Amino acid sequence: MITLKGRAIWRGWARGEALVSNQPISFYGGVDPETGRIIEKGHELEGRSIAGKILVFPYGKGSTVGSYIILRLKRRGIAPKAIVNLRCEPIIAVGAIIDLRSDHISS
Repeated sequence: MITLKGRAIWRGWARGEALVSNQPISFYGGVDPETGRIIEKGHELEGRSIAGKILVFPYGKGSTVGSYIILRLKRRGIAPKAIVNLRCEPIIAVGAIIDLRSDHISS
């Protein structure tokens, strides 16, 4: 088992299988919000599901819509358990916070 330590953007903890990429991920256009699979052509994780995984990648890329894709994944029950990045990027951070807080907002 490998333990990662870093600065938390939002409170919580997770344990599970890590899905690791050396490439950035765009949730808008790079992840299918219906299946939770990486769909970006040529991405090293193309075809892999992020559902229930500890998703480790250097940083996010792409549109601000990515935050809402993360929320959509959560509501479908196919979001990652946790996201670990080398560099904090606002789209991913906001998506993770909305994702975690959505249990308190929705009925």
